[in-house]
Amino acid sequence: MKYLITGSLAIFILLVLSGCLTCEKKEYVFELKKDGSGKLTIIYHNIMSAMEEDLDMSEKDYTELTSEYMEGNKLQEDYPNCKIKRYKLYEQDGLLNGKVSIYFEKIEDVKLYQHQGRGHYMLSLCDYSESYVSSNGEYGDEIMPVVFWDKGLNELKLTTFIDEPGEQNMSLIDEYKKSK
Repeated sequence: MKYLITGSLAIFILLVLSGCLTCEKKEYVFELKKDGSGKLTIIYHNIMSAMEEDLDMSEKDYTELTSEYMEGNKLQEDYPNCKIKRYKLYEQDGLLNGKVSIYFEKIEDVKLYQHQGRGHYMLSLCDYSESYVSSNGEYGDEIMPVVFWDKGLNELKLTTFIDEPGEQNMSLIDEYKKSK
């Protein structure tokens, strides 16, 4: 019984101490070349730490952000066939933002699809924990959560909403300033 309680306590501590990185919104810009390769730039607006059980996890989450995303291979896991060239954090309007440049050889490597290699470009938002905000394409709405872009476009833009700033989400700007 002692081991069961200790094990349960360890699991509880891990759950409580596992913060959660989030951001307010993300901007995606796909720059396409004629051969199907290109560059994806993702801008993370207002990077935040989601509070857990009213505990401030911002220091832990900032460490996770820098060690797993910037210095580690978390983004590479999300885009395994791509080259992650540049990741930077910066302050804008008092908030912490991040920007990453991802180079790809095929549009499929960045989760885009083009029907039979010559139709509209498409990106499904079904597997994302993000909500559509805007794009330079057309959104199929909840019935078909797919963004469609004209096949003649060289630059595809998409903005998604992730999480609200507020009492349960703390900006990581103070942690960023401490690290400078």
